[in-house]
Amino acid sequence: MNSASKPKYDLFISYAHQDLPFVDELVRHLKDQRINVWFDQGMLRLGYSFSNSVQEALERSKHFLLVISPSYLTSAWGNFEMGVALSRAASPANGKIIPLVIGNVNHAALPPLIAQTDSILIGENISFDKLAQDLTAMIERGEQQSRVIEEEASFA
Repeated sequence: MNSASKPKYDLFISYAHQDLPFVDELVRHLKDQRINVWFDQGMLRLGYSFSNSVQEALERSKHFLLVISPSYLTSAWGNFEMGVALSRAASPANGKIIPLVIGNVNHAALPPLIAQTDSILIGENISFDKLAQDLTAMIERGEQQSRVIEEEASFA
């Protein structure tokens, strides 16, 4: 990443649109933690191409949160964004990939580098406050942890 494209976002969130209610709630809590997040809802500029916006955001994000669900694994955009994150993560100077697994995901269907990366496994009942705090700590430390989070949450 050159100086002209230094990180603008702390976190790029890649997800399937079927998971938007979960992601909306998570983004709200991350912003409360003062994490500068890019995700495609409300981040696209009128008249600017979707693919150019996504490409620029991918290049200008320090870390990548992959919200992996069964829908995500069949999403062409999700697979594209995951591939870019994997290629960027090959360089130690680039940020981390943080897989966040929701739903019944077959880990054998994940690319090997994602399957071998510690993941955050979301249980049935979660606390978005706690999840946002944990993600913030991971971003600030620049490391990943494996964790199963099973607490109360209210999302549709």
